[in-house]
Amino acid sequence: AFTDTEVQKIPTAPEVVGYIPAVVVGGDLYNYSPATHNIGINYDQELGGDWELFVSANYVTRDKPDGVNAFDLTATEFVPAAEKFENLSINIGARRGAWDVAFSVDNVTDFDGMYFPGTSIETAGLIPYPTTYSIQVSYDGMP
Repeated sequence: AFTDTEVQKIPTAPEVVGYIPAVVVGGDLYNYSPATHNIGINYDQELGGDWELFVSANYVTRDKPDGVNAFDLTATEFVPAAEKFENLSINIGARRGAWDVAFSVDNVTDFDGMYFPGTSIETAGLIPYPTTYSIQVSYDGMP
């Protein structure tokens, strides 16, 4: 997706209170990226013995956006993120009757950059979760 923004109007109190000075009529919205890509795939296959295999993957990449420094809501300019965002998640599993077993890996790309605009320059900036592995076993056979 390629997007562009332009602020057409800023509501006045009592509708909305607290717009930061960086948001101005005719300017861009904050925390958007003109180049965002999201590619996802899903695959299901019936196996023998009433088993069904499923696999899904989702890859997201986003250019560095300009954004708001969450520690300075009086800012008159947007602050760019330190780097672009990149994330891949994979889910593999099998189903049989009421049973569902899934293995997931989140943040396969091990993206650990402080992506959020403004906070990426702060010592206490927001850091995404590390690569995470999980196994889930579900039973949905209740009447």
